[in-house]
Amino acid sequence: MPKPRVTKQGRALLFKALRAIKKHPRSFSMATFMRHRASVRPTGKTPEPYCGTVACIAGHVVLAAGAPRVPYYKELDEALPTTIRKLVARAPYGYASVQELATRLLVGRWQNDTVSGLFNDFTITRTNVDRAVRYWLKTGERLPRKGN
Repeated sequence: MPKPRVTKQGRALLFKALRAIKKHPRSFSMATFMRHRASVRPTGKTPEPYCGTVACIAGHVVLAAGAPRVPYYKELDEALPTTIRKLVARAPYGYASVQELATRLLVGRWQNDTVSGLFNDFTITRTNVDRAVRYWLKTGERLPRKGN
C-alpha cells in the first residue's frame, strides 16, 4: 500500500483520537464503529468519556471532529453538530457511514483504500493502537505481527 496522504487537519484529528483512546482505553473497540455500551461507566479517578460511547478508530476520529457523545436513545446522525451534518449531506446519496465520514475527515475524500485498511484492521487493540496508527501513517501498512 502507498503511504497515506492524510491532510494536516486529518492528522490533528487522528492524534486527538489517539489521545482520547490512551486516556480512556475502555472507550475503544475495533468491533464497533460507534455505539452506546452501558457497561462503560466512570471508574475511579479517570471517568470514561462519552457517557458509555465505545468506538473504533474511525468512530474516535468522528468524535474528535466534534460529534457528541452517543446517548443510548439517539442515533448518531440525529446528534451530529450542524457542521458535520452539512458535510454528510454532501456525501454520495446524502448519507455517510462512520467509516466514510472519518475517511473524509482524514483525507478529504469519501473513500480511500489505504484508510479502509486501517479502519478494518481487527488486529488493533487498546495496547497497540498508538503503534499501529503511527506505523500506518509512515507506511500505509498494517503493523507487522510479532514473529513475522
